[in-house]
This record gives sequence, C-alpha cells and structure tokens, in this order.
Amino acid sequence: MSIQQLISKPYAPIMEIIEVYGINFKTFNKYVSESKVKIIKRGKRCTYKTSDVHQMLSERGYPKLKKIKKAPAASEA
Repeated sequence: MSIQQLISKPYAPIMEIIEVYGINFKTFNKYVSESKVKIIKRGKRCTYKTSDVHQMLSERGYPKLKKIKKAPAASEA
C-alpha cells in the first residue's frame, strides 16, 4: 500500500500506518501522545484519522525517503 492509498482512507489501523511510513512502533506512539491525532478505540484495537497522522508525520520528516542508487549512465562510444 502506498501513502496515497492510505490517505484516501478516512481511518486506518496502527499496523498499516507503521508499515506504510516505515516508522518504529514506540516512536509512533510517542508522536501520537505529543500531538492531537484523533484516536478511535474499537474494543482492543485503535484506528487513527489518516489526515491527522499524515500531517503529524510530515511535520516530523516522514516518510523517510530511501536513497535510490542510480545506475551509471551508459556512455555512447
């Protein structure tokens, strides 16, 4: 799932968010406790408002973009 697909959903479970953004579970919980992200509890599970989560994480520099190694350009002989 991409970030765009995740944002298109109004709410998402924590495991999907962690997987898509590549963020540590403890770090995510720390950020949520520091911010005003809307949490909806459904029994033992929690879902989060994706627009709030995206804004919170983008302010902190997420998603961390992995550096992609570019293939060397083929030189013409």
